[in-house]
Amino acid sequence: MGGLNKTQIALFAFLSIVNMLQGQIKNTSVNEVEMSLAPEEIFLISNSEHLLAGESLLYAANVRRFASLEASDISKIAYVELIGKDRTRVFKHKLKLENGSGEGYFFIPADLKTGNYKLVAYTNWTRNNKFKNYFVKELYIINPFLKQDKIMDPENNVVIIEMEKGNSEFNYPISDFINIKTNKNSYKPREEIKLSIAAQGKGSKGIYTVSVKKMDALKPIKNKVLTSSNKSNQNIFYLPEMRGELISGTVKNIEQVPVANQNISLTIPGKDFVFKLAKTNADGEFFFNVYENYNTSEAHIQLYNPQIDRLEIEIEKRQFEELDDLEFSTVALNLNIESWLTKQSIDLQIENAYFARKKDSLIPRVSNDAFFDPLEINYKLDDYTRFPSVQETFIEVINRAGIRKEGNTYKFIVFNFENPSINSSLNELPPLILVDGILQEDYAEIINYDADKIEEINVVVEQYRYGPEIFGGIISFKTKNGDFRPSENLEISTDFHLISPISKKVMYNPNYPSGVELDRIPDFRTQLLWEPNINIDEDVSNFSFFSSDNTGDYQILVEGFTATGKHVIAKSYIKVQ
Repeated sequence: MGGLNKTQIALFAFLSIVNMLQGQIKNTSVNEVEMSLAPEEIFLISNSEHLLAGESLLYAANVRRFASLEASDISKIAYVELIGKDRTRVFKHKLKLENGSGEGYFFIPADLKTGNYKLVAYTNWTRNNKFKNYFVKELYIINPFLKQDKIMDPENNVVIIEMEKGNSEFNYPISDFINIKTNKNSYKPREEIKLSIAAQGKGSKGIYTVSVKKMDALKPIKNKVLTSSNKSNQNIFYLPEMRGELISGTVKNIEQVPVANQNISLTIPGKDFVFKLAKTNADGEFFFNVYENYNTSEAHIQLYNPQIDRLEIEIEKRQFEELDDLEFSTVALNLNIESWLTKQSIDLQIENAYFARKKDSLIPRVSNDAFFDPLEINYKLDDYTRFPSVQETFIEVINRAGIRKEGNTYKFIVFNFENPSINSSLNELPPLILVDGILQEDYAEIINYDADKIEEINVVVEQYRYGPEIFGGIISFKTKNGDFRPSENLEISTDFHLISPISKKVMYNPNYPSGVELDRIPDFRTQLLWEPNINIDEDVSNFSFFSSDNTGDYQILVEGFTATGKHVIAKSYIKVQ
């Protein structure tokens, strides 16, 4: 196991104990092994604790080791949910973690009520912590477009949001860990701001979030300090998602008895589809480990070669369960914020009216290679004479595979010209047939498919072991639109919604002066810079960005963790006037 650290070695030993596939198991069987693994804790850093409808919530996630707060290398997936006072989920985000760090964003819609919200974060592994098994952050959202609910009990559990008299933020002490410098202290609208940040000594280098945002001088006054319970479910043990996300469920018969040793496949469709094959364990459970990239919210699971009729597939739902442990306050607005709120609302409406001209740039995900790449022989059908049927296409074009009719049924076979002696062994095993990544056992359905809709056919001409099965080669069809779906059979397949991981993005940053086009577009940005997770060391990190037409005081916030786990907050301030 060369190259693995002690945590990974201990975890792999644990996985072998639980047949390497259990997603949730009873704690009584794993207590000793759990003690040898490093528990995790998750933290969120956001661009603000109070936001208006029309603004964007930006956040960075940091997963740390529970005791030392050093970056954790265990979990590769984190989950973030925004939960409202009525215990409804506003959103649930899935983050891919790199070196324990991830990032996300959410535009506050105009139909979200003014109120107290909870931003909750966790990983599968933190869910096992006896204390602090999730992170919760208070958020206050103000929506001037919706009438505020009446406060029934104004003396109990109310947060009043008002304008702060003066601003204590300017007295924040200078950090001993991070040095923040700007080329000026005061800027004109649409002027270039040059910011440099450096760690003060080797002990200060680490992963940090950098935010430059206008200060709003709002202050929530709490009548009652709220605390959220933070305890784990002692009856369930959650495996960490070390290589990617776990998708799991159970196969049962009509009497709701789990069915063991049943092959089952997962497809996340698309041009670069994800395909997995697994077998249910003694408790009828199946588990897929997905580390590939995908952009769709659609997934397809089906049984392969079922031995029993009338089986049911049940997908396990993973979400934040401790809703009743969260305590919410009622939010009231002081009249002294009225003029400020009116101006902010107008500025936001103008800014969002030009959203199409000021879009953030999404960082494209790396495409997945097919799991059988580079063994396949590729046939792009537009490179050949087109034939009207799939059967004719195989006769005239696909010389490494064929279709044979046996009585009233069809079967596919593959040919190995380089080693003809293995053809007989290939033909003894059926090939794996995929159409847009979906396993296809009804050969007649693909044989009768419109050949003109097929873009390419890939053939692997050797025995191929994938998951628990060995196949006599692979024949993979890719349609032009990627929209093939097998005939509906709810007994052996099910479609379900899958949350795709949040895409990383680069925040819009205008480049002034750049001609008449930008001069004619209003600029009321309040968030001038957002860098969610960057490495800062003793070498200076330089940032260049522009101020907006929104004058006032701006806070430069640098927050994160040193390599040794020290939580660091550093602040500085500039003016736009």
